[in-house]
Amino acid sequence: MANPKRSEEDWEKLSRRLTAETAERRRLEKALRELPNQILVAQETERRRIAAELHDGVNQLLASIKFRLAHLDGKVKGEAAELVLQGAELLDRAVNEVRRISKNLRPSELDDFGLLAAVEELLEEFRKRAGVNVEFKRTALSKRLPPLVELAIYRILQEALANIEQHAAARRVIVSLNADARFATLNVIDDGKGFAEIAHTRSDQKNRGLGIIHMRERAEALGGVFDIKSAVGKGTEIAVHVKLEHGI
Repeated sequence: MANPKRSEEDWEKLSRRLTAETAERRRLEKALRELPNQILVAQETERRRIAAELHDGVNQLLASIKFRLAHLDGKVKGEAAELVLQGAELLDRAVNEVRRISKNLRPSELDDFGLLAAVEELLEEFRKRAGVNVEFKRTALSKRLPPLVELAIYRILQEALANIEQHAAARRVIVSLNADARFATLNVIDDGKGFAEIAHTRSDQKNRGLGIIHMRERAEALGGVFDIKSAVGKGTEIAVHVKLEHGI
């Protein structure tokens, strides 16, 4: 039996339904595209909170203990004096360690002075810690990049330097940071031992490979492009390109 013809009202209802379903699908697709960014923002918010608690809470307690130990100076002698001195030295180390952890969680330079200042500080710490010669090539920025772009580039560089320090055995690192009206670009090149292209998907998955995954996710969350080139004995090059929606 043939289906009766649809009335004009039926076609109108079907059209509205299809329009609504299309709109809902687009809304869901947009939400999925924005999800990685929302996750990163939530992570950074938590990092900021923990960093503040370490700085304002734990460090204040350690400073208070050190202040009280300082009052014992000259009041105790012998073995007790030596123990007080050792305790003060350990507290100094603890304070510095808390500051280092807090800074890694959320660098104050990035919030206060922008990406270039934060990168310079990060590279200087890397030089001292890893004993690697670092060259920083940069272009002057007419104004600050969008906060999410600054944060992504900083975290990617932080991860890249950690990989170099742990795995590359490099003697020299070249970091380039450039921005124009359309793109912000980060390049990190090292002269280390490099790795085979498949390494980060096999035996190196839990260390170097995980860092590569995190860097790629951060770049792609902003619609950017992450490229890595490496070969055994020939070092590694990382390139990140992030589009600036409204220029700089």
